[in-house]
Amino acid sequence: MNATQRPLEIVQDNEEEFPFTNDDLIASVSHGHQAGPSSRSSRMTRVIPDVEDLHVDQLFDKKKDLQEAVHLIAMKHNFEFKVKKSNKTVYTLICVDGSCKWCLRATKFDTYDIFVIRKYVR
Repeated sequence: MNATQRPLEIVQDNEEEFPFTNDDLIASVSHGHQAGPSSRSSRMTRVIPDVEDLHVDQLFDKKKDLQEAVHLIAMKHNFEFKVKKSNKTVYTLICVDGSCKWCLRATKFDTYDIFVIRKYVR
């Protein structure tokens, strides 16, 4: 992974939404939360706490599941990211280091709460 190796910090999300914090992540993992496949799509990828990586076209039942997966990967690979844009339909992240190319962009399907990764650069 080309991300800069730095200690993790809490990422601030848009205050208009429900912010996702490290405490939320710990609580969801400790309660055995798993984002399972949706019956709405046969391409749904199951996200589990030991997620290894993300990929383009990967689907998440809701935005919080995507946030959880990204936080887990950032902790596992010891890198920092910041939220470039976050609202009800778009979630865009970039590496905190300007020379790092890591980025992720996901969008929400129009009629469902499902988020899909549209762009992912490691």
